[in-house]
Amino acid sequence: MNWKRFFFSIPLGMLMGVFCIIGLSQRIPTGGVDPSNSIYLWGAWYERVIMGVMIGFAGELVIFKSKRNLFNAFLRGAILGLFTSAGFAFFQQFIDLTFFLTGIIFGGIIDIIATFVSRDKID
Repeated sequence: MNWKRFFFSIPLGMLMGVFCIIGLSQRIPTGGVDPSNSIYLWGAWYERVIMGVMIGFAGELVIFKSKRNLFNAFLRGAILGLFTSAGFAFFQQFIDLTFFLTGIIFGGIIDIIATFVSRDKID
């Protein structure tokens, strides 16, 4: 296990969670400042942190064998982002498709950056 990758992907998940809070709070009719919305926004942030933890653990998972490790990193992160975002996006009163799709993209971004920083083989 690459601990450098693990401990770098968690703050990336936290950062992506902040971006999600900003986006979600702008889509809430009260502007996100209502205290009743805080648990929802904290849940979104926490989901992104969990995504960072999962991506940190999955450093040696190979989904697509190729000479270019960059594509495998994005695909691995996107799949993990898909799984973690599905729990938050689909099991609410309404389907939050934007949150789901950004989870896929953010997962790929977190995995690419974590792979690059941890000095895994990347082309």
